[in-house]
Parts: sequence; structure tokens; C-alpha cells
Amino acid sequence: MDQPLSNEMETRIAEAATRVFVRKGKAGTSMQDVADEAMINRTLLNYYFRSKDKLFDLVFQRVFVRFLPALANVINASVPVEEKFRMVIDQYHEILEESPYTAIFVLHEVSTEPHRMVQAIGQSGIRPATLLEEINREMDKGRLKKSDPRQLLVNLLSLIIFPFAARTVIEGILFSNDTEAFKRFIDDRKSYLKTYFVESVKA
Repeated sequence: MDQPLSNEMETRIAEAATRVFVRKGKAGTSMQDVADEAMINRTLLNYYFRSKDKLFDLVFQRVFVRFLPALANVINASVPVEEKFRMVIDQYHEILEESPYTAIFVLHEVSTEPHRMVQAIGQSGIRPATLLEEINREMDKGRLKKSDPRQLLVNLLSLIIFPFAARTVIEGILFSNDTEAFKRFIDDRKSYLKTYFVESVKA
């Protein structure tokens, strides 16, 4: 970013860029596309960002500045594993509800630039192995069902992310495009998941 900008303008540009990057991918997105989506002048966008790469970096950083600390909070919390599962559901639901396009952006990065995500997690100092070891200990104690803890975590993240990533399809098929009904469903789903998932993994 070459010039300072207000938080309001940064959010406006970042959210617009996220939507366009999700729809068109980084290669297919132009600065004009983002300017049009943000409803600002192309000259103004160029004033803040000299290249598409810098704009993409802003979006990437905004997404993972929220995602990674949430994971760190869970791993480092001095609470039982079952409560950590609930924390993951609470924190990621909150993030995804506030930024609906985040889920699609993350999945897009997973499929197109996986090494970038792996590197970001590694540089953050987060060690998922710590949580996996904790889950294994709970399984050894007979408190959780025996299984591969990696399967368990992938299941949990999938259950959280999929409804947001597939929102348009789910809203259209199951809710007849009733946006408010879908929002109520998501609100209810957070409580549902905390009960359903924890009970499903208990021994």
C-alpha cells in the first residue's frame, strides 16, 4: 500500500476486491474490476495500490489476520478439548458471518495457492500438532472415540465452512432464496454444531 487510507476505505476496497477475486480469480481480475465493484474511481484505487499484487496481498492479510489468531487462541487456551471444539465453532462462525466471501476466498486459495497458506501458517508460529497431540491424549484416556485426530479436525472445519461456501446454492434450494431464513438457519446451526459435533466424538 503506497498511501495511508482510512479503515472505512480499506474495508470497502478489501471487501470489493475479495468478491472479485473469488468470482474471477487473481489472474482474471483487473484493477478496473475492483474499482467498479467498490464503486470508486480507478485513479483513486491506483493512488492507494500500485498493482494488483499489492491489492491481493491486502485481501490475503485481512483474511488470515483473523483466521490465524482464532486458531492460536484455541490451541493455547487452558480449557478441555471439548471446549476447544466449541471455541472453533464460535470463532469461525463469527468471522464467516461478518465476511460472507471469506469462506470462498479461503477455499479458492487452498485449491490455487496452497503453499501460500501453508507458509502463512508456518510463519505465524501456530503448531496444529499441539492440538492433535492433545486430542490423542484424550482418546488414550477414553474420553474421545478412537480415530485419526486429523480426520476429526478436517470434519469440524468442513462442517463449519461448507454452509458459507455453498450459501447461494443452499439458500436457493432449501430456503427458496429467503435470505433472512438462511441467516436464522446459520444462527441456529452454531448451537446445533456445538452439541452435535462434541456428542459425536465423545467416547
